[in-house]
Amino acid sequence: MRELSAVELDTVSGGFFSSCGSLSFGCSSSFSYSCGSWSSSSYSCGSSYSSSLSSLITGSAGLLAGTYNVLADLVNGASLSTVISAINNISADYKIGYAAGQGMTLAQANTYLNNTISAIQSAQGSTIAFPVISTGGLG
Repeated sequence: MRELSAVELDTVSGGFFSSCGSLSFGCSSSFSYSCGSWSSSSYSCGSSYSSSLSSLITGSAGLLAGTYNVLADLVNGASLSTVISAINNISADYKIGYAAGQGMTLAQANTYLNNTISAIQSAQGSTIAFPVISTGGLG
């Protein structure tokens, strides 16, 4: 894999790079390209944007936990009704996770997701409870 040349960058960008202009993304962020380097002139999305991302991260933790529980049930030879119940619980776990993230910062949401992953890694094939309650560490 190699870096694209200036001509190639200009071609794939539809001429953006030859104009050496600025580019805006969602929220109130803007970036400018000064004929060779990017600079961020501002990035301010506010708390509602952060909360939305937090909710997506924590919702993903729920989705991960619910999916893991279905797979654990299948591996452990659970009854069909148990597996169906676990499948139905995936959306509930997502909703629980999504709602939990509403008041979280991105760092808190990341910790929430990491706690879920740790619980899955420690479960050794058994199902896990969601949301994962972290007792914290010593020190």
